Amino acid sequence: EGLTLRGEGAAGFIGAVPDGGLRVAFTAQAGPEMGLQAEAYAVGPRLPSPRADRAGFTLSGQVAASPWGLRFTTRWERDNVWAVSFLPTVVRSELTTGADWTARGWPVALFSTVALRRSQGFGLGPGLDRRTFLVDLAATVGDAPLLLRLTARWRWEDDLVLGSRERVEEYGQWIHLTLGKARATLALTETATYGGGTASTTAVAVLNVRTSPGVSVEFRYSRDGGGAGVEVPIQVGVLSATAGVDLLWDPSGAVRSLRGAVGFEYPFRVAPPFLPAKGQIEGELFVDENGNGRRDPGEAGVAGAVLVADGIQVASGSDGRFLFPPLAPGSYSLTVARLPRGVAPRIELPLSVDVPLAGRAVVIVPCVRLGEIRGRVFDDADQDGIASVGEAGLGRVRVVLGRDGQELEEAYTDPSGAFAFVELPPGEYRVWVDVGSLPERFELTTPAVQERAVPGPEEPVVFGVWERPRPVVVVYRPPVADFTWDPPLPGAGEPATFDARSSLGNITSYEWDFTGDGEVDAEGAVVVWTFPEPGLYLVTLVVTDDAQLSAEAQLLVQVRP
Repeated sequence: EGLTLRGEGAAGFIGAVPDGGLRVAFTAQAGPEMGLQAEAYAVGPRLPSPRADRAGFTLSGQVAASPWGLRFTTRWERDNVWAVSFLPTVVRSELTTGADWTARGWPVALFSTVALRRSQGFGLGPGLDRRTFLVDLAATVGDAPLLLRLTARWRWEDDLVLGSRERVEEYGQWIHLTLGKARATLALTETATYGGGTASTTAVAVLNVRTSPGVSVEFRYSRDGGGAGVEVPIQVGVLSATAGVDLLWDPSGAVRSLRGAVGFEYPFRVAPPFLPAKGQIEGELFVDENGNGRRDPGEAGVAGAVLVADGIQVASGSDGRFLFPPLAPGSYSLTVARLPRGVAPRIELPLSVDVPLAGRAVVIVPCVRLGEIRGRVFDDADQDGIASVGEAGLGRVRVVLGRDGQELEEAYTDPSGAFAFVELPPGEYRVWVDVGSLPERFELTTPAVQERAVPGPEEPVVFGVWERPRPVVVVYRPPVADFTWDPPLPGAGEPATFDARSSLGNITSYEWDFTGDGEVDAEGAVVVWTFPEPGLYLVTLVVTDDAQLSAEAQLLVQVRP
């Protein structure tokens, strides 16, 4: 689990010349926090592929420890795969590292990238040895509906053959405003280029406004002049069209050009009688915001989804549309093999699709945008139910997600007390803490069950707990009776002093019995007694403390003549 090894190969003939390609990819994933990817490939020059006549490898990885994220990529690639001696060979290498800071709940995110690239030529042809060093910094401030993005890029281009260097500095600021399905973007960019003893600077300002029906208006301005354009979509039945006008003017304000353009799309079917007739499957995936099963204006397409019909794969475009290659007429089982993260189909899959002769079967796949519920369990030391600065999280606590009276998922908090339930379909959810998983003597200071709606405000679910103090057990111990006398060997008729102050406890009463008859002869911590006759006397002391507990001590006293 978490390890994936994939291999692909192709072989064929281009005329009488054989050619082929091979690709091996390996992925290791340890949850969302850590991943490693490796890929090696070699593709012949005649094979139809974006990597034709190239061979190389790529190694990349990511490590996330909130709020930090680290990433790296290293690549090596060469062309002239078959090493033909009379063809030049270009070798390209790259090392890219990056670090990001995106703390949940903070309106600021920081991104940085450093890259080193080199291209070297070998064999015949003009000399080539170029090196590029790149530093990228970016920051985003705020959140919808108002977002500010700042970027800075410094690039150094060295031509090691000609011995020249060029430095390019690029700075940009973007302000995005979203109101419902309408969006407005103001972009300010500046580029400075230094090299060969010269310097040049360009600055451009662009304002773009797109309304919910899809109408787009744009204004551009720079020292070379400006421009304005408008684009309007038109839909009449199956006919879709786009009309646009673009006006440009020079720095003095004189109109330089006025252009208009109209594009349209009208699907139709043609089945030439002299050709073998096949059919096709076409359709679209989109986020069905209102759940009515059809695509309404403003509902976004799902790009990059992989659909499979009886082993044949296609991917949806940026607008969510897809088209299978010509298929023999018949029934096909269609499913979605992969969807972008955060999206799920609203309908049950697979679908049974009948492909007609010389026609197209249209498949509509409405999707739902998935949400997430995140939260934290913290040590609420002041018992106010609010996570204050310095109140630490509590790890290994079981948190349960439920809906309609049933438990759906469980999650255990990490050392910071955080937990998350992701990829959740829309609906009302209940989140609660399994109090049996809390450490001994811990109890909740916040409501035991909290409700959240998906989609809804990104408000974390916070549970406060505190540790009850250990109970104070008061144990009442009986006193200890003890006494001494002086002189140690009293004589008959001689007074002797008896002292019970060595007894232990909060004693409130001292009772003495000198005659052995069980009667109290004297009271007090220190008393004086005279024995009338010589002999052995059993002296008894009974002490009583403030809890009405008693103790007794008996000692023999010898009285001389």
